[in-house]
Amino acid sequence: MILRCLIAFLLASAAQAQNLVQQGLQELNRGDLARARSDLEAASKAEPANAVIWTALTDVYFRLHETALAASAAAAAEKNGRGNPVVEHALAIYYSKEAFTAAQALLEKQDFAQAAQVLET
Repeated sequence: MILRCLIAFLLASAAQAQNLVQQGLQELNRGDLARARSDLEAASKAEPANAVIWTALTDVYFRLHETALAASAAAAAEKNGRGNPVVEHALAIYYSKEAFTAAQALLEKQDFAQAAQVLET
């Protein structure tokens, strides 16, 4: 009896996490970053090894200019998503945008050599 209850609880938790992921991704697409963040953070607590959730959170944090959180989420996505081409592609886009943003800030300071170096790596 206890085992059945535990299984039912785990299945309900997994279904709830999937709903949060779907809602979070839809909100991210609409540009509702606050709601996307809330839903995806809740989903990440329910499924901490889900690389898709961490990849989406990377994008949310990047768009919110929360660079430390974006880097941390990207690291979690990398750790849990090795070999997943969708996750790896999304992370490649993130790292490209991150480098471009850093180079842009350096160009505004007229630090051309450093900006070039950032873009070359």
